[in-house]
Amino acid sequence: MKIKILTGLIILTIHLTSNVLAGVTASSPSTSLAQVASSLSYSSSSNNNINPSQTNSQTSSIIDIAELKKNVSLAAADAGLKVDQAALDVLANSSGSDDLSIFAEIKDNVDTDIFSDDKQPTFDKNTIVYKDADWVTLTKVSGTSSITGQSYSSNNNFFKSNGVQQGKTETYVNLAKGEISAKIFTRVTRVNDNAYVENEYFTGVAGLTSFPTVGSVVRRIKSDGTDTYDNFQDSPNSIVNDATTIAAPHSSGVTRENQMDTYNNFSGAEDSVFVTAKAISTDGSTLSGTVAIEAGSCADSCTEAQFVATVERWEASTTLVAEEWDGK
Repeated sequence: MKIKILTGLIILTIHLTSNVLAGVTASSPSTSLAQVASSLSYSSSSNNNINPSQTNSQTSSIIDIAELKKNVSLAAADAGLKVDQAALDVLANSSGSDDLSIFAEIKDNVDTDIFSDDKQPTFDKNTIVYKDADWVTLTKVSGTSSITGQSYSSNNNFFKSNGVQQGKTETYVNLAKGEISAKIFTRVTRVNDNAYVENEYFTGVAGLTSFPTVGSVVRRIKSDGTDTYDNFQDSPNSIVNDATTIAAPHSSGVTRENQMDTYNNFSGAEDSVFVTAKAISTDGSTLSGTVAIEAGSCADSCTEAQFVATVERWEASTTLVAEEWDGK
């Protein structure tokens, strides 16, 4: 499955509207990583997670609108990409580097149809990487998520409260080839399990179209650790649509009841976990992203609103600094 992917912080997740894709030009093959890195102030040092609260010097462009627009325009021109004005407006209107609500508002703009499903990412001197230095521990949401704006159950009926709930991401960008791809790693401990189940998912390769770059990934992780299609329409950032309904199912014969049975752990249910990740890179120098896991715990006879009230969410947000590919 081709990603609905992510980028920057990464967070990678991804689909693009046709009007954004129209007229997109390929990245200039003559642009070397060194040139782009120099113009964008890339860091080739060891890449560590950055606490968003400690990155004012790197993310202050979200507050300084003039500087933000200048950096994005220069980055897009250097990379042979367009400027996504709608995405830029979301960032410019945000309240600052700690405003996570932008992830629910900003739209994906990577092209998931430009490459074949079996396309592999190009790793060479032009490849830059954004990756978590280690596993990131997810935090349980009890109440309203600062990322989605939705409310979640404070109960621990699906995920074990003292178990391992973690995520990790790696995003690969090759400006010369116009490529972006990612790996999403999760560790999930269900309430009745004594150990976590680990999954690694490769998104496939999507096409870069513009700066800021925005991509999303959604996936269903089964109880045995394997993954498959999430069966939701588009790339929702949550199972929860509002206080009484879930996200719209995919149109191909999948019902809301099917989805409630899938992401549920009552006897006979599938016991699957919904994984969602999203990434934003304003100019390529850093990537900001989120990763989260969700599932519900409701009787087979429960209504949709009752199921929504049981959905539990664990999430994290990080900022990653671009580094040159190390050849591994």
